[in-house]
Amino acid sequence: MTSDLVLCARDGSIAEVTLNRPEVMNALSFDLRTELTATFRNLAKELSLCGNFLDAQTAYNWGLVNRVVDPDDLLPSARALAQDILSTDRPTREAMLDIMDRGWNTTLAEGLNVEAVANESHSENHVKSEKIAARRHEILRRGRSQA
Repeated sequence: MTSDLVLCARDGSIAEVTLNRPEVMNALSFDLRTELTATFRNLAKELSLCGNFLDAQTAYNWGLVNRVVDPDDLLPSARALAQDILSTDRPTREAMLDIMDRGWNTTLAEGLNVEAVANESHSENHVKSEKIAARRHEILRRGRSQA
């Protein structure tokens, strides 16, 4: 469960099976618990300690998967999500991902510093008025197509 984005087929399931396979004991249960908000950590402990499988909808409700889709739509949905991601401005996308990956795993003060440094660097290297105008037009077009 250490993926950034997780799609699950409606008839799929997930499990934390470390307790059933002690020869592969690792930090997966820790990763799983840290992916959840504090509200759901007790549920993650249940999943880790029991080794039981969760159906797709429960995994979604617990915040372990981003989307639940029909089995036939799994690959097309993953491709569409990838296309959406790739359609964004690459330097901005990479800066945002870095801010999230580094900033969310630290204190608020350190996270704000990560964001400030990244914004300054991004502004100096990638923000140009002509690029902003073109990007604005693309964002408006995209928003209208999704409404």
